[in-house]
Amino acid sequence: MAKAKAKRGPGQPTLYSDELTTEILRRLRLGETLRSICRDPAMPDRSTVYEWFEVHKSFSDQYEEARRKGCDAMADELIEIAHDGTNDWMEKHHYKGDDTRAVNGEHIQRSRLRVDTLKWYLAKFAPRRFGDRVALEHQGADGKDLQPVLNITVSHQPEPAPKAGNGSHDAGD
Repeated sequence: MAKAKAKRGPGQPTLYSDELTTEILRRLRLGETLRSICRDPAMPDRSTVYEWFEVHKSFSDQYEEARRKGCDAMADELIEIAHDGTNDWMEKHHYKGDDTRAVNGEHIQRSRLRVDTLKWYLAKFAPRRFGDRVALEHQGADGKDLQPVLNITVSHQPEPAPKAGNGSHDAGD
């Protein structure tokens, strides 16, 4: 899409087209979010894309697959952020002329936030691939297999109905 179309005004829906959906899916596979794609003036509004999911099942399926592939791109980005030391240090120029280097804590914190956010997203969106592994132990403290627990079923027996004429609420009281 070399030429960007003018953004439509409110209330003017974008017509579904293979050209638009192909571009949306391509950008999702590259790890871009739907929100950022829809900010592009040449792209439809997010609400329009959500409506397309309801009407076009094949697009909905392709969207889910593109999001899964986009996770790989995000994982690559996560590694690049972690390895990038650019701007971790900054030069400080003092009025007396003695320049020093100092840690740029703000930049490091921002990188940490980006890494943590991407890790969280990947773990939530694709937990089998990117989530924490949880292993369950089936052994006791002594290292031996745990013994099965005896299951007891308790059934509730209804209480018997009160007998007539037991004297608790007689009319003559």
